[in-house]
Amino acid sequence: MNANRIYTPHNSAEFMEIIWERQKQIGLSDYELARLSGLSRSTLSRWKNNQRAPMWYQLLSLFPAVGLEIKIIEKD
Repeated sequence: MNANRIYTPHNSAEFMEIIWERQKQIGLSDYELARLSGLSRSTLSRWKNNQRAPMWYQLLSLFPAVGLEIKIIEKD
């Protein structure tokens, strides 16, 4: 995954795939990801095991933790 590439996910599952792949690429443990994002490890574990789906505000906190940026483009 190229950090400079623009992705256009359509749902939270696609966002999560991007985050988990990036986490692997940079060698970030679940503990480190939880600490950097302000979420708990148990929350991340539930998401990874598809036991729960993240709320959007939680999901968005993961992007800076893995070094990705979100840009919102408004349509006219």
